[in-house]
Amino acid sequence: MSTYDWLAVATGVVIVAGTSVSVVKTLVVPRRAWSLVPRVVETTTTWVFMTIARRMRSYDLIDRFLGFLGPSVLILQLLVWLGLLVLGFAFLLIPSTDTFALALAHSGSSTVTLGITSREPGATAAVDVAAGAAGLIVIALTIAYLPAIYQVIRRRAVLSKQLGNRVGSPAWGPEILSKHHAADAMDVLPRLYADWDRWACEVADGHTKYPVLNQFRLPRSRHHWLLSLVAMMDAAAIDLSVRRAAPADARLFLHSAIACINNDLASSMRISTESGDGVALTKKEFTDAIHTLVERGYPCDSPAEQAWTTFVEWRETYAATACRILDAVVAPGAPWTNSRTLPLREKRKS
Repeated sequence: MSTYDWLAVATGVVIVAGTSVSVVKTLVVPRRAWSLVPRVVETTTTWVFMTIARRMRSYDLIDRFLGFLGPSVLILQLLVWLGLLVLGFAFLLIPSTDTFALALAHSGSSTVTLGITSREPGATAAVDVAAGAAGLIVIALTIAYLPAIYQVIRRRAVLSKQLGNRVGSPAWGPEILSKHHAADAMDVLPRLYADWDRWACEVADGHTKYPVLNQFRLPRSRHHWLLSLVAMMDAAAIDLSVRRAAPADARLFLHSAIACINNDLASSMRISTESGDGVALTKKEFTDAIHTLVERGYPCDSPAEQAWTTFVEWRETYAATACRILDAVVAPGAPWTNSRTLPLREKRKS
């Protein structure tokens, strides 16, 4: 073989090997592993979708449009992998074919397992077989990947929908406490905190393994899973601020949820965890909410000033990062979280 042939083979080996490693890291390795192809595809696709979304003014329209973002990332990711395999095996076939175009035709025919291009005499049968096997394996792994993704999405949606049905959408921390008190269901709060504690750990684990989950949205535009989490965190922080008899489950849930937002979600989306603007709401907004709770009969043992101090100690650990993530995923506007780069202030539905 000539020097040109050896260079083509070496290039083909690098492309095929690199693509294979990318597929294994993304679809097989049960942990977050950096890979160039998924990163470039997700970043580019997200940029295109967000550029278009910023020209829209209706949140419902934006939400429907961005509902195609997650599936588009998965489909484009598969197409890029297959395209790289076709290119890599084409380079491997160059020594046994007359032109690069013919090598591409053979490689593409084998990689997508169509077999519509007959192999020229002298072409390497092993390369054709390897190309067919590689294409089949990548497609099969992607298909097997989808049920795992959608299973996590379904689990992520259940508690969010339940909370929305109870207190309205988007959920709001003070309203969670008020509605449970009004329904004479204060004894349900410890179990609710425990359920969301477990939910936060599941979300952290799922988004660490499958970063593309950040781009998938729930069926209903205002039942947003992250807004629901922040609302539950606000409810727990208020409960711990105003009640001496607040359940210990609230404190345990907050620790899990703070780790979920700051360590896992922020890391998977490459979001800064700096404190930023602190608690992302004013003292007046907080005291107005506490006064409303008092008027509705919610048991408040601490004065508003002391409650504000305790609440700030909790909320400043998660509010700034949560608002950045809510902005990145284009969540609907909601009380205490309206820090957005898109004009998305929507009327809350109860």
